[in-house]
Amino acid sequence: MNDKQKCIKNLFATLMVTIIWCFIWMTLEILIDGYITDRAVDNIMTLILMPFIYKYVSNQ
Repeated sequence: MNDKQKCIKNLFATLMVTIIWCFIWMTLEILIDGYITDRAVDNIMTLILMPFIYKYVSNQ
């Protein structure tokens, strides 16, 4: 597998982990608050977390 394919694979894996993260987060909001709210701080924290997810995925 060349570098371009590895990069695309890692980006896809990062996307999947981020979607799972968001689903878990929304489920917790529903369980705790009873509804989902779009908060800027949640979006910012997810964006900050994504490079760490990419780093984790690329090391696997």
